[in-house]
Amino acid sequence: MTHKAEPPIVCRQKRDFLSPTNGYWAKTREDADRIVSELTANGLSQLRLSYSRWHKAHIRRENIVHAALGCQRHGLDYFISFVTDFSKEDDPFEQFLRDHQLKFFPELDMFACCDGVNRFSKTGFLYLGNLGNDNIDTLFRKMETHRLYHLIRTMGLTSMASFFGFKAREIVHYRKYELCEKLFNSEKNLSILLASATSDLINWRR
Repeated sequence: MTHKAEPPIVCRQKRDFLSPTNGYWAKTREDADRIVSELTANGLSQLRLSYSRWHKAHIRRENIVHAALGCQRHGLDYFISFVTDFSKEDDPFEQFLRDHQLKFFPELDMFACCDGVNRFSKTGFLYLGNLGNDNIDTLFRKMETHRLYHLIRTMGLTSMASFFGFKAREIVHYRKYELCEKLFNSEKNLSILLASATSDLINWRR
């Protein structure tokens, strides 16, 4: 839904990787080195990079190269999740990875946001579908027409959280991915938001 997903976050206590990334932050070698060094210093053991031809509208594919090579320079394990429907259109994108000798794996599952890969285990809120079962146009149409996806883009997560009863002082303490998880990784919360999406929620003003 947005190309500016937050940079990968590491939980210091669990030493765990919490968020896949599209590499938007790796615009240059210097940017990549700075972020990767911070991640390794905080205990990250592996970085997952999301890549596809559909990212190209917002993310330069060179960002993936910067991020992957930054991992190599800092001794951080990585892999590229290459989202593909195995059409000929993807051939040059796959060749790009091969030309740069980058480690990648084909991926058929599509999500509305990178954070959907490792989160929302209770509701699967950001999961669009699998390219082995649906064509790409169907999945993009689902993303564009989903009521709550539309409201996330137009009214924003903070307004939605306010509607749901979160106090302002609570909202400012959450990162975007945490707030998203609070709102949408509960069957009860999700049902309430879906039921309100065409009435109370859409008319809500903070």
